[in-house]
Amino acid sequence: AEFAHTDKVAKHVMSPNQMEAIELEGNTVHALSALLQRCPLQGFPVVSSHAEALIAGYITRRALQKIVGARGEEVGDVEAGLGEAQGEGAAINLKPWFDVAPINVDEDAPLDGVVDMFFALGLRHVLV
Repeated sequence: AEFAHTDKVAKHVMSPNQMEAIELEGNTVHALSALLQRCPLQGFPVVSSHAEALIAGYITRRALQKIVGARGEEVGDVEAGLGEAQGEGAAINLKPWFDVAPINVDEDAPLDGVVDMFFALGLRHVLV
C-alpha cells in the first residue's frame, strides 16, 4: 500500500516535548527507575551529554527495565554494569545494553521515505 502523506516530513509526526534522552555516563538505578515511571516512551536516545546532544545510541524500555530489575545481578550473559559498587546510587554502564548504530533521519526528511525505510528494512525505531 502506498503512503498517502507525501507532503509531510518526519517532524510532522513527532510529539512536541515528549522526547527524553539518557546521557551515556553517570546513570544510576534510581535515576533510570524514575525515568521509567514518569515517561511512557518505548525507548530513549542515548546521548554523549545533554549539552552536546550527540547520538551515541538507542536503548529500549525493556532493556532499561532489565537493568533496573537486575540491580547488578547477572541477567543472561551480560552483567547490569554496576561493577563492584552496587545499589541504587551506583553508576551504570549502558554500553552493553544499547544499539550503537540506530537509524536516524533529519527532521525534514520526507515522511513517505521514512515509512518506506520502516517497511523495507524492517525497522522498529527511527530517531528524528
